[in-house]
Amino acid sequence: MWITTSTRSTTPQEFYANRILRIVPLYYLITTAWVLLLVVAPSLLQTSRLDTWHVISSYLFIPSAHPVTGAMEPVVFAGWTLNYEMFFYLIFGACLILPASLRMMSTVGILTSLVLAGLFVDHGATVIGFYTSSILAEFAIGMALGWAFENRRLLKARLALAAGSLGFLALPVLHAAMPDAPRLLTFGLPATLIVAGGLSLDQARRVAQWRLPHLLGDASYSIYLTHSMTLSAFGQVWRKLGLVEIAGPAAFVAAAFVAAAVIGVACYATVEAPMFRASRRWQQAKKPLSSGIALSSPSLARGSAL
Repeated sequence: MWITTSTRSTTPQEFYANRILRIVPLYYLITTAWVLLLVVAPSLLQTSRLDTWHVISSYLFIPSAHPVTGAMEPVVFAGWTLNYEMFFYLIFGACLILPASLRMMSTVGILTSLVLAGLFVDHGATVIGFYTSSILAEFAIGMALGWAFENRRLLKARLALAAGSLGFLALPVLHAAMPDAPRLLTFGLPATLIVAGGLSLDQARRVAQWRLPHLLGDASYSIYLTHSMTLSAFGQVWRKLGLVEIAGPAAFVAAAFVAAAVIGVACYATVEAPMFRASRRWQQAKKPLSSGIALSSPSLARGSAL
């Protein structure tokens, strides 16, 4: 978001419109598919239950407790991160009225203040706990990485490889060693090292251009939204075929990984990409001389850019 707006004159209204067009259509479609399944075949979704307010809040991106798990998750489980993302868009978009020199400071200041306030509140299944989580600091870190990328202040290639490797190593180690530690430490810090390393290597042109990773990157938003449904169905099929006894857990994980990727790519090719092109044509027809963020930007065509 920082990179796509720092050199363009974009109003909050244009920013919000572009983000809604990019994120909402596919999310609403997948959410509606989940709701319909809960109505006509609830047994297929063993970890979900139909609840009116939970459904409404899911469409409105309002965090609410899941009727089965109790966690602050919408109908589409993975969508809990979209609730954070929409909140970030609300703050970041409002700060677009400020000069670019103040935009970073203001957005990071708001996010940091909320995280600090979270030190004094209960982080159970509450809206206040949700919006004061240390997860918000990860958005600030992402903005800082965007600024570093834009100004070529990233790591040298050798250090980048070491940082990325350390991040991948630290991710499972920190989570296992400190399961109750703030997410910013156990997930945010390793993720920062991984992304910083990857961005640095990419900027130094040390990353090979392979078709499959590019395809998975393009389809990442579809994979993200469909994988929980895919894994739920795949797990039931796996059990009914008696493969639990025949194949070990490693085989299931590998097969489920491939299934989630294939279904996600299929969703991208047949649903997301056509919807994206249609929304782009609609926007261009509505305001052909718009100075807002170009929906045709390749970076925006690849997932939700969390």
